[in-house]
Amino acid sequence: MPSFVLACPLCAAHLDSALSCSACARDYSYHDGIYRFLLPERQEALQSFMSQYRLIRNSDGYRSRPAQYYRSLPDIDPRDPQAQTWRVRAETFEHLLRQLVRYFGPTPARSLAALGAPSKSAQGSSSGATSNSDEACARFSASLAVLDLGSGNGWLSNRLAALGHRCVAVDCSDDAEDGLGAFVHYSTPFTCVQADFDQLPFARHQFDVVIFNASLHYSPDVLATLHRANNLLLPGGALVVMDSPTFRSATSGQRMLAEQSAQLRAQSGMAQLAMLGVGYLTAETIITAGRQLGSDFQFTPSRGSFGWAMRRLLAGFKRRREPASFGLWHSRAERSLRQKDPDELAAR
Repeated sequence: MPSFVLACPLCAAHLDSALSCSACARDYSYHDGIYRFLLPERQEALQSFMSQYRLIRNSDGYRSRPAQYYRSLPDIDPRDPQAQTWRVRAETFEHLLRQLVRYFGPTPARSLAALGAPSKSAQGSSSGATSNSDEACARFSASLAVLDLGSGNGWLSNRLAALGHRCVAVDCSDDAEDGLGAFVHYSTPFTCVQADFDQLPFARHQFDVVIFNASLHYSPDVLATLHRANNLLLPGGALVVMDSPTFRSATSGQRMLAEQSAQLRAQSGMAQLAMLGVGYLTAETIITAGRQLGSDFQFTPSRGSFGWAMRRLLAGFKRRREPASFGLWHSRAERSLRQKDPDELAAR
């Protein structure tokens, strides 16, 4: 059993040791190393999107990889088709480590060598942004309870668990290559939970850090999702949004979605695409959510390589829209357990 209090994702009642909810007579399960809390009706609704997602990921160069590939993430070979994406994620990971140190305090502890990833010097031409010099960023005063939402293959939970933190990786996909099933490649244990991040199976107020891992833009209601996540935080906990495409203008976000849709239809031959969530964030949405939560979101950008950044800037001029920004949004919860209910906020 995980060291967290589990609750029914439908009615929020605490579950018994058999993963049963006496309040609504629902039973949940654990098999193949994953806690299964994705409600059948939600799983059915996601089926078209997940099939499309796998097809797109395969066309983008994602495929079966050896265990060392997963253990080294976010550092990968610069020849990899997704090298630039992972370079940005490596940079954001650096920002995350530094911010957690500021929030929770440093102490002499572990080094990145404990992660099992090769150092930058050993990697030679690696495109990753992390290195042994980041050891100071990986030091924390205590083990943190971390909720990794939209965890994908679990790379972030693996990295943080190797630093001594208690991590829960949550994703709607149990795919063996790009979803929770990839946990078999890691030697450091963390808890895997298949669930929807708007119907999470956790009691309130038990996490130090809740992270949306390149996933918040998949929410249909970003404000409500952030409020629900905030209710899971302990007093003084940190709410983090990593690497969701963010724009100053919603118009630019809508244009990006239109471009992506046209490109995906051309690549896949699909006449109809399944959409999940808004697809992008705006700075105003995040800042407004922070104000409603009684805290201020701050943003640290991740720019990637100079050449990649310039290509995106030029493409933005050509397409007459701003390029998406990536990086780390972060805020700290109130030090009181008095939280606002998302349904109450939505009714205002």
